[in-house]
Amino acid sequence: MAVGNWTAAEGIEDFRDTVVPILSAHPAQNNQLLAVFDRLLTEGPHAFGERDPELLVWHGHPNVAALLRTPPYAYILGGAPDTAGISALVDLLRDPGNVHDGREINVPEACEQALVEAWTQGTGHPPRVLERMRLYRLDSPIVPDPPPPGLTP
Repeated sequence: MAVGNWTAAEGIEDFRDTVVPILSAHPAQNNQLLAVFDRLLTEGPHAFGERDPELLVWHGHPNVAALLRTPPYAYILGGAPDTAGISALVDLLRDPGNVHDGREINVPEACEQALVEAWTQGTGHPPRVLERMRLYRLDSPIVPDPPPPGLTP
């Protein structure tokens, strides 16, 4: 299966070898996808349920992107496909002839506007945001004063 440079990975190992090294260069932006994929690696392809995970890769020059879904959960988009890659993704998710269901997808902020525009153009209906996520970084811990019982400074 291929739509506009989106192709199905041949399995977990193929996805790991082709996409994960590239996405790992930007761990904060791809945190959710990398964390879910790591669980697939450590616990197996059915770590989230009985259905096989959906692993898609987009090869565009110079970018690479990935789409991962562990049914019944939503898709997770990692990387940064260009406008053509986003349009092809919308076409793929809307195609009634395949198994991909695009009703829910987690997208990086950098891709949000392009996805909204492509989805709206393709369907005539703008998507709606169900939830926004953030990743917080702990620069340095602050020891409580006074410390709680059992904590020694």
